[in-house]
Amino acid sequence: MKKTAKLTLYISLAILVIVSICCCSSVTRKNVRIGIILPESGLHASFGTAQKRGYELAMEDLEKDSRAPGAMSFKVIFMDDSSDERKAVQAARKLTGEDHVAALIGSYSSATTFNAIEIANYQKVPMLIPSAASDEITGKGFPWIFRINAPSSVYAKNIIDYIKSLKSVKTLAILHENSLFGVTAAKCIDNCARSGGLRILCTGAYDEKDSQNIPLQLERIRKANPDGLITVSYLEDSVAIMKKCREMQINPKLYFGTGAGFTLNEFIRRTEGAAEYVFTVSQWHTSLKTPGNDEFVKRFQEKYNEAPTFHSVETYAALKIMAQAIRNAGSGKHDDIRNALLALDTETAYGRVKFENFDGMTNQNRHEMVVLQIQGGKYMLLWPESSSNGKANFPTPPWNERNTR
Repeated sequence: MKKTAKLTLYISLAILVIVSICCCSSVTRKNVRIGIILPESGLHASFGTAQKRGYELAMEDLEKDSRAPGAMSFKVIFMDDSSDERKAVQAARKLTGEDHVAALIGSYSSATTFNAIEIANYQKVPMLIPSAASDEITGKGFPWIFRINAPSSVYAKNIIDYIKSLKSVKTLAILHENSLFGVTAAKCIDNCARSGGLRILCTGAYDEKDSQNIPLQLERIRKANPDGLITVSYLEDSVAIMKKCREMQINPKLYFGTGAGFTLNEFIRRTEGAAEYVFTVSQWHTSLKTPGNDEFVKRFQEKYNEAPTFHSVETYAALKIMAQAIRNAGSGKHDDIRNALLALDTETAYGRVKFENFDGMTNQNRHEMVVLQIQGGKYMLLWPESSSNGKANFPTPPWNERNTR
């Protein structure tokens, strides 16, 4: 009887071990849900398209990785915020409350992202920001919110540092859309310019959803006659501004965009030549020698038949980073994923990603930006000089001389 009892015990233990192994295997193989909020429709749909393409390439990589024995797999749930702040909040509530996602990524604009982070932080769901730039997003001290892209204050510093390097620009005008990104970026630019010894002659604001005020603001800028015009705009308004500047023959030495609409390929196409000579800051460029960047650019061009902009590489990196954090956590539990994000230090096509607390921001990546200029209908990398593949075409010629230059 004793031998039978021992044998039964050993068999039971063996079965328990086998079941445990199988259960662990099923945990690592199950679909961990990641929710993504982006503008697939509405005013920012062009940015949403660029973001979606980056996510799609990352999903191809995740699918490939999930085929390995014991690998974790992921289910990505997309929700369209329609470029609307209220719908972004609704999307965050649904993804965290009904879909029970392990983590969130999104959205695009600062305005749509700002209130969504309140939901994620309240629900204690880790959320990764790939694009929204307002300093306030990581400036609220939220422990569940992480951002990979550089904030508005870094945009401003790089713009002003580069303009000062041109020597001959002493006076500026600022024109900005009046949502959260436009207002905060313009304020940062104003502060950096004044502290850097540059004079701000004029600042104008307009509603992105109603661009009727743009000509009035441009007329004020024409009368102020600044050396340079810095514009904080999304796509529709950036196109309208450059076309109107050509029509009104407004001729500063320099036009400088603050990323966003000035960095989309569509901006170059739709301005019909008016984008030439425009400078802009950007989060990234195709020619950077970051790990895997050449491969990413090649895959993107082959799949979508055009060069990627930074909006696509941001989301490509964001989804892969979140998946890496979840794998490192070994589970889909929110606390484990947050701790894994805090410990993360990795190289991506976008650049190095490591979340830190600095300058009043929490869980913010220190991302280096670049300066581009549109030359010959393409984005040329000018700064930093160590990565430059061209020289600045400056000063900008007057509109009536451009065809002869």
